[in-house]
Amino acid sequence: MPVPKVSGLNCPNCGGAIELRSFSNATSVVCQNCLSILDARDPNLAILQRAKHKEHIVPDIPLGTRGAFAGGTFETIGFQVRTVYEDGEAFSWQEYLLFNPYKGFRYLTVYQGHWNFVRTLNTLPQADGPKNVRVLNTTFKIFSNAVATTTFVLGEFPWMVKVGEQVQCTDYVAPPKILSAETTPEEIVWSMGDYMTSEEVWQAFKLTTPPPRAIGVFENQPAPIGEKASSLWRTSLMIAAAAVAIAFLIYSTGSRKVVYHQSYTIGTPISASFEVPGHNSNLELKTINQTGQPMYVEYSLEKPGMKPIKFGRQVSFGGGGDVADIPSIDSGHYVLNVVAEAPAGLTTGQYVIELKRDVPSLGWVFGALILLLIPPILQSLRASSFERARWAGSDC
Repeated sequence: MPVPKVSGLNCPNCGGAIELRSFSNATSVVCQNCLSILDARDPNLAILQRAKHKEHIVPDIPLGTRGAFAGGTFETIGFQVRTVYEDGEAFSWQEYLLFNPYKGFRYLTVYQGHWNFVRTLNTLPQADGPKNVRVLNTTFKIFSNAVATTTFVLGEFPWMVKVGEQVQCTDYVAPPKILSAETTPEEIVWSMGDYMTSEEVWQAFKLTTPPPRAIGVFENQPAPIGEKASSLWRTSLMIAAAAVAIAFLIYSTGSRKVVYHQSYTIGTPISASFEVPGHNSNLELKTINQTGQPMYVEYSLEKPGMKPIKFGRQVSFGGGGDVADIPSIDSGHYVLNVVAEAPAGLTTGQYVIELKRDVPSLGWVFGALILLLIPPILQSLRASSFERARWAGSDC
């Protein structure tokens, strides 16, 4: 059969000029003027279908525009709109047919500013569970299943395209990839797409018009914060492990030397003298209440040439005792004045005062761990919210 040439082809319906960009690969072509669908294999371009409506959708990427994708230059040669009708609503997306004489056909789909660069698969996916499939070492989760109707066409196609044509479309996702099965009574065609932003598509085509803004979360759109959350978890856990190791080292090297230990009767003021040896470190003051009731104790730690350190503590009965930490104490001679107030009705009772030198505290470790975990937790919550928004659009 003779191959139609680009020059001298005119629409038999309106007389408009017809261009075939994919040469002998074209099976049908749509007149850009009257939207009649013509048989590209017929030298006379026989009319296959006349447009039943006058609506003319102008593609954002004009036919004939060339762009660089996947190591090759592809030209837009066809454009169609597909629509899914659900609960009285119409949901439409657009598909661009791309052609490279050496690499063949590719597809560029877009829905609400979300794009996918799509190629037909030669590998048949295998079932991976009741609903999922696996292909090319990747498991795809089923996302949607619906009947898509072709509602507008323009340009040329390597198949007999028709307005009103219907296919069963099933989408599976493994962001940033999407796997689609288009089923007709004659065949099942599998294709795989890679998510692209409008900015990436516009850069590929070197378009100067403003790119369309993406709306919502698309089914295979990669979570913009998912990888950041994973990176934060790795970094935070590494720092946390280092902090725990340092804390263990500090804790294991603390002397915990008891510099004073004495039992007293409640209600009797005391003034205890003791020596603090060694380097500058903390002093742990433990009060063990043996009275049988809660009590309040006032303390004053004094040393010549130092401002007294005064504080009070409510000491409960029982347990391991009340512990107060006095940080950064120099060595030397100290005096601890203690006044324990007797609870109402209590006339006698014992309590114990114990002082330890250089007792490492792990409180800072727990505080540091909490602070380290806050950023990855927040990022994970945001990533989880993104995934919920994604799967809210699934009908499977």
